[in-house]
Amino acid sequence: MSDHSSPSQPIFLIPGIIKWLALITVGIHALLEFGPAELTRKVDMTLAYIPLRFAHSQLMSVDPLATLLSPVGYALLHGSWTHVLVNMAMLLALGSALLRQAGSAFFLLVYIIGALAGAASVSLLFPESMLPVIGASAAVSGLMGALIGFALKPIATSAHRQPAFFRTRKQTLTFLVVWVAVNLLFGILPASAFGVQGRIAWEAHLGGLAAGLILGWLRQTSLARQQQE
Repeated sequence: MSDHSSPSQPIFLIPGIIKWLALITVGIHALLEFGPAELTRKVDMTLAYIPLRFAHSQLMSVDPLATLLSPVGYALLHGSWTHVLVNMAMLLALGSALLRQAGSAFFLLVYIIGALAGAASVSLLFPESMLPVIGASAAVSGLMGALIGFALKPIATSAHRQPAFFRTRKQTLTFLVVWVAVNLLFGILPASAFGVQGRIAWEAHLGGLAAGLILGWLRQTSLARQQQE
């Protein structure tokens, strides 16, 4: 049965694919937090996204597995329990809303493209950076962007009408402006001002958001054209 068949599902009924993704992400963090230091080092070196690696072709060949996996795999790593739990809470809420409107394939597409766009955004602005980028924030921002895209271009027919995460266009635009402004503050102010150690990859958040918004808008545009044919 299609995901579209039960639009009134309560929010606490989390789709299986999202539960598994959250459990795997939390499980990896727990393993690295309490496991051997050497394992943590190896996993970090393989999955953490390091912009410098992709700025020079000779560096990409040093660790081919890291080159292949890290542009998305960094979303599985987190710096603290607060970091991972906040991201997973957002995944459960935003991911469930998106999956119920668009299905599991589109959810996965947005999550992966959001992570890729986040990594690309960091490389675009800081190509020589050796600071590792970790966290699912860009992927989660992609989910948020897709929901914003849905809200800005709603589908009118009952076949595609689903409970909206954002209720009105004004609410959607207000949230978008606030979210962008908050992330720009992350870039302007030191991370310590937000109680965070290290650096907040604000550009990854905005890159994921933009990618998700585009994907959401394109999907809605495609559905609208199909209705007109």
